[in-house]
Amino acid sequence: MNKTVLVLALVLVAGCSGGGTKSTGSVSTTGEPGAQAATVDMRDDLTFHPSEVDAKVGTVTLAVKNTGNVPHDLEFSDPSLGKTSTVDGMTSQDLKVTFTKAGTFAFVCTFHSGMSGEVVVS
Repeated sequence: MNKTVLVLALVLVAGCSGGGTKSTGSVSTTGEPGAQAATVDMRDDLTFHPSEVDAKVGTVTLAVKNTGNVPHDLEFSDPSLGKTSTVDGMTSQDLKVTFTKAGTFAFVCTFHSGMSGEVVVS
């Protein structure tokens, strides 16, 4: 392989590699610390909208809505926080999560690699 082809190949690979989670915005929960609520949409572009939920220590009910046709789920990296079952297109599920301490708590769609978000608890 000549140098020009090798350099071009390296440039193309570098340009196509992901640089981390694609942010689709953030939302703050509403309600008192024991009864907070927020909505997270799951879309056919394989992203959570928003990808960040800001909450306080306490209980949060996430309204997990699939606004497209592709099935998704939402599962926290910490299994004790819970997960939804499959959320088919144009349906929703509520997921009640209790955060006992501040921190950042990641979640993913287990069906689609790279589809991720987080709850930031203060």
